[in-house]
Amino acid sequence: VRFDGLEPPPAGSDYQLWAIAPGADPASAGILAIEDGHALASVEGDFGAGWTFAITVEPEGGSPAPTTDPLVAVTF
Repeated sequence: VRFDGLEPPPAGSDYQLWAIAPGADPASAGILAIEDGHALASVEGDFGAGWTFAITVEPEGGSPAPTTDPLVAVTF
């Protein structure tokens, strides 16, 4: 998964990626490292139609569940 055009997160925060199966709660897919406005994440698993990937701003180190609305969400 590649995201472009991201500014660094606010101080004390990280961008966290979420994988969301249809009808399921979000599962963390890791913290995104931003380099020159780009973030690249490799997410392993079997993903089919209806899965959503979303990015939220979370406290530094991440959260067990999203605490903010997604900045972006893409459904496949």
